[in-house]
Amino acid sequence: MYDIVCQYIVYLEERLGPDLPQHITMDQAIGLMHVHGHKDDCYRRFASSFIPRAAITAGEILETLWASLNRVSSQARTATLAHRAEILDDHMSDNNWKKIKNMPTFLCRKFREALEMSAKAEKYHNDMVTTLNPAEKQLWDKEIKKAEVNQVQDYTAMDIMKTRDVSRQPAMDS
Repeated sequence: MYDIVCQYIVYLEERLGPDLPQHITMDQAIGLMHVHGHKDDCYRRFASSFIPRAAITAGEILETLWASLNRVSSQARTATLAHRAEILDDHMSDNNWKKIKNMPTFLCRKFREALEMSAKAEKYHNDMVTTLNPAEKQLWDKEIKKAEVNQVQDYTAMDIMKTRDVSRQPAMDS
């Protein structure tokens, strides 16, 4: 995940191609914290929400530290280079220790939230699917599966998720 992967991925193969092992495939994703500030196309193409098994994640680790680093920035600003490094190192070590200490509680809470969210999403999906005729649902499933398979090689495959004006679509025969 990278906050500007939509621009970076364009030349990644050209830049790193020969140095990457042949069997590696990379999903291209922008964390949910940043993707909403991009174009609509970036959301469909790069949001982790549309990557199978990627789940919903903000994907931003370093950005969460900035607020706490702001508290020591005035002290670090006036310090010598060596002292500044010590201040930041101590502060980051303290942050890491707090994260490790609180991780079990945090992960349990996030797991409960994920279970609730999953149940709501499944109900919403099932309610929506019941409004489709079977042929529409079958076509929908086929298009989505194809897009998910192809998105690693061609991120534009996820453009299938773009909303369509159904009033302009020809009616499907049952």
